[in-house]
Amino acid sequence: MTNNSEKNNPKQEFIEKLEIAIDAESTLSNCCNHLFLLMHDGKIRSEFKKFSDIAEDNIKILKDYLQNAGIEDFVLEKKCQYCKINPESFSLEGAIKLGLEIVNICVKVYKELLKLSSGAESKNLFESLIGEKNNQKNFLKKESEAIEDKKESQNIIDLHCIPTVASRLGK
Repeated sequence: MTNNSEKNNPKQEFIEKLEIAIDAESTLSNCCNHLFLLMHDGKIRSEFKKFSDIAEDNIKILKDYLQNAGIEDFVLEKKCQYCKINPESFSLEGAIKLGLEIVNICVKVYKELLKLSSGAESKNLFESLIGEKNNQKNFLKKESEAIEDKKESQNIIDLHCIPTVASRLGK
């Protein structure tokens, strides 16, 4: 547990946020790679693989920043429990929601790191990472909206067409 003097130390806060960002990217990488393996839809499948690969690259960059901050003994914990998703309980909608949730956490942490950054290079990095995650978020939102549109059209058929046709056939 950190005491107040450590919390007020900008360097320590920056290090803690970097560690959180690495954990978030690791979770995103593990989760998206697992979802990639479960996917059948080619477009979103390739996007999940791309998200996983980008997260792996980001982990390397963030670990370098952590080393530059003087932390040599950081051990990445595998905090993610999402990899226990079973194919039979898998849904595309659930995958997209999960991806959105993790990407939103990444954006939040990168915004905090941007505020804590002092150098132009690190500010540019975190602005770039925020932009990258916002692009991922926008893609996932569009996919989510497409799923909702499909659901609504199915509901129209289920709620209106099927009962109407069934009632006419019964006469």
